[in-house]
Amino acid sequence: MSEKKIAISGFDYQAIVILDQLFDHFDLHGLGAKARPEGADDLDLIWRENGRDRHRHIQVKKPRETDQGVPKNQPWRVSEVADELLPNTLNQLTNLDSQQAWILGDAVQPQVRRLVAAGSAAADREAELYWLVVHLMARAAVLGDLPPQQRQSLLKWRFKNPPSIANDARDLLLTDYGQRLSAANADAEVVSRYQERVSWIHQHLPEVLTRIEILDDYGSEADVGQRFKDRLQREYRLSAETVEHNLFGNFRSFINDVAKRPGETIDRQ
Repeated sequence: MSEKKIAISGFDYQAIVILDQLFDHFDLHGLGAKARPEGADDLDLIWRENGRDRHRHIQVKKPRETDQGVPKNQPWRVSEVADELLPNTLNQLTNLDSQQAWILGDAVQPQVRRLVAAGSAAADREAELYWLVVHLMARAAVLGDLPPQQRQSLLKWRFKNPPSIANDARDLLLTDYGQRLSAANADAEVVSRYQERVSWIHQHLPEVLTRIEILDDYGSEADVGQRFKDRLQREYRLSAETVEHNLFGNFRSFINDVAKRPGETIDRQ
């Protein structure tokens, strides 16, 4: 499958997931609720609660496929979550009292669910997973500045058996990997940047984990599309033919059109 076809497929899946999500959003939060496709995230849901605006950011990842379009049926691993999902989530939720949902066409490994479920206690209850994620995210911020031959040994290093006390684990990680960076001839600025990034992530990640929801194994484009069609038929008493041939494509195009217009939102009406 060409990169262009993969991109188009991803946008189609995203638009259908957005349609599927809008029903629940408007049912739950009423006429004042709004939605913005391609806002701060793939979809931003906005509503009023206790006199102020609330936000829920949704990141959408379609089921992963081979170059030939065959589903891989591979669950998301902790390392992939640390690389592809958590960095954007951490940046978005650090300074705002908002929520994050990951809608994933594939399942996640149990370790991913355990880490998020541990929430603010993750550093204690899931220490090995937690510090692995902190390390991988901090490492990604510095390794790009190093030559390939230096990166190789640094990629293989693992932080094993972290201490049960969070601050002790952080200090040991800073020392151990800092020494490994220095041994790989990384300059002092790279070592310092890694250590600062570890400390920053550890400062914010536990609380951010409490505001993440995983909606995994969400289904294929056909699965999600059929759920939306069935709901249109059921709630508005429409025929399958009308939904399939008149409404579904128009709704999907509408989502894509709004996404292209900066600042525009969708409400129930």
